[in-house]
Amino acid sequence: MLTIKEISIENFRSIRSERFELLPLTILVGKNDVGKSNLLEAIRVLFEGTATSVDSEDFYDPAAPLEIVAVLGGVPEYLGLCDERNRPKLVQRIDANGLLTIRRVAASPRKLGSIEVLDPNTGEFGTPTGIDAAIKPLLPEVIFISALADVAEEAKGTQKDALGQLVGQVMSAIADQVQPRLDEAYQEASRLLNVRVDPATGAEQDERAVELAGIEGDITRYLNETFPKASVRLKVKLPSVKSILGQIDVVVREGTHEDPYYRRGHGLQRTLYLSLLRALAGRIRDRARQGVVRPFILLFEEPEAFLHPEGQIKMRDALKAISERAQVAMATHSPIIVTPEFVDKTIRIEKKVDARYPKPYTKRFGPIDPAILPPLQRQLLPLFALQRSSRFLFSRGVLLVEGVGDEHIFPSTAYRLRAFDLESNEIAVVETGGKDNLNPFSQLLRALGLQTWLLADLDFLWNGAGRVLGADPELSAFVEALSRVVPELPEGEHTEPALRERKKRQKQAATTQLADRRNALCDRLFEQGIFVLREGDIEDYVGLTPTSKGQYLKAAEEVRNGGRAIQHAEELERIVAELTAWTVA
Repeated sequence: MLTIKEISIENFRSIRSERFELLPLTILVGKNDVGKSNLLEAIRVLFEGTATSVDSEDFYDPAAPLEIVAVLGGVPEYLGLCDERNRPKLVQRIDANGLLTIRRVAASPRKLGSIEVLDPNTGEFGTPTGIDAAIKPLLPEVIFISALADVAEEAKGTQKDALGQLVGQVMSAIADQVQPRLDEAYQEASRLLNVRVDPATGAEQDERAVELAGIEGDITRYLNETFPKASVRLKVKLPSVKSILGQIDVVVREGTHEDPYYRRGHGLQRTLYLSLLRALAGRIRDRARQGVVRPFILLFEEPEAFLHPEGQIKMRDALKAISERAQVAMATHSPIIVTPEFVDKTIRIEKKVDARYPKPYTKRFGPIDPAILPPLQRQLLPLFALQRSSRFLFSRGVLLVEGVGDEHIFPSTAYRLRAFDLESNEIAVVETGGKDNLNPFSQLLRALGLQTWLLADLDFLWNGAGRVLGADPELSAFVEALSRVVPELPEGEHTEPALRERKKRQKQAATTQLADRRNALCDRLFEQGIFVLREGDIEDYVGLTPTSKGQYLKAAEEVRNGGRAIQHAEELERIVAELTAWTVA
């Protein structure tokens, strides 16, 4: 399968300078106006742009050139699409890994250059004679479905008709089946419209309609008035099956009434796209039996738009199936689309502000290396639950907490102590389901470029801090001292009550005899964005007990409105101050 392995973009719209690694299926996430669509548009400009495709507004820096470079994989599979005469020129440009690198450059507005190809031997780009003809048949057709496509304008031909392209892809397999029967019909049509020439004798047979021959005679007679020896022959070209299928109109019928699809509402139009994509997904697996055909790449903005959740699931599954035979890149705001299965296919995009540059610029994070993910994919499910993923994927920062109590009570505490609202400051509080998930989740989120903090219970010091600090002498000394004060339970006594009692004794020891060592370790972890609750659990700070699970929402509201006291407030206020400082930095 031909794919864009990576694309580097310089000076295009909000993309000052960035390289994107693309997969057969790539999901772009991020807030509005961060540059997701600009990446998709750059791909379209690279393959299908004309000399006038870039205007002054498309340059991040008006004084610098615009450049788009792509590394294509899978090219050798498609060499048969190139004509034999020019094919060797293209083969010489494929490197030892089977990769072909192309680029387009615009030195100024409305002056986009043609596609150049990298010579792997010299490291220079160029367009040797004939290579443009060789490369064109194997470059992918770009199908671009925008977030709110003006399908009425597409249908008029003022824009490229994405829906028509999809219909063409769905119908492509029909061409080979229909061609033989259509050839027979063409022979009869050609007899009525064209003079036939016997290939053996060269003799002409004119069985054309009388009217056509008469028109030809009239034109010749008028031409002879100036050029007596010239004559005119009208030759009618009959369309190919593919060109006929490319002119299909899509109408929507309800009862006896029918309308062109572009006159219906956005909801129906989007569902029609979904229907075509599902049909294409069902047929695309059969393409291996058709031989090599021109590839295509599907670029899709907000595939979830105007679809209810069930429709979004169907859309996601259809796009995944299509990506098995054609590259798909989509920009989405839907947590239904970004599931644990797709986490290593996700690129998060945001805008950065840097005093060195005149305006904000697009920065990408990801895709995530699968090697940093937990070994069992199901471990990601708590993080990618619908409510949580919809929050953290589109936030600037994430505070990971152990349990539901932390998730409800800490935001209320932050508001009570410093009138600091985490949500309005774009910090998502995400409950991970236990301290064992804090570190792997934080690795994942940091790989996506998210500022991440951890809020952990006191027992994180002896059951988790080692994964952060490693073989740290101070941590080892603290754990050894704690083990002397509170020994391990004898074998056979690991009952639930006994474990609870031991945890209680550990907390008491850490906050009394070992308080100095505890504080030193907590201070070091604090510097790394890991906030350990030095007095135990969040319940200890608001007068709850470990068995108060059903009271978290009520307690959080009481904390927020001043109806419940906060203990050890100075420690919590220090954490809130750290978060506040980050938001204003």
